[in-house]
Amino acid sequence: MAGLSLRIGTLTTVASFASLLAFTEYVFALQPLASADASAYDYVGVFDFLQTPLASIPLSRTPIPQHEREWLRSHSPPEDST
Repeated sequence: MAGLSLRIGTLTTVASFASLLAFTEYVFALQPLASADASAYDYVGVFDFLQTPLASIPLSRTPIPQHEREWLRSHSPPEDST
C-alpha cells in the first residue's frame, strides 16, 4: 500500500469512518463487518493501484534527551479506567 498515488486532485464524494473500513476490506478482500461499511464509499476510485511503487524515504531516529525522558517518567498518564 505504501507509495500509492491519488488518481484525482480533490475528493468530493461523501465518505465516513465506515469508508475507511470499506477500503481496508476491499484491499484485503475481506467481507463487510456491518451494513454501514457494506454500503459505504470505499475510496477505490481514488488510488492508482497499477502505478509503479514509489521509492521509500529514509527515516532517521532522533534520541530523546535525558531531561525529557526524566520528565516523561515523572509525568506518567493516569491509569485507564476501562
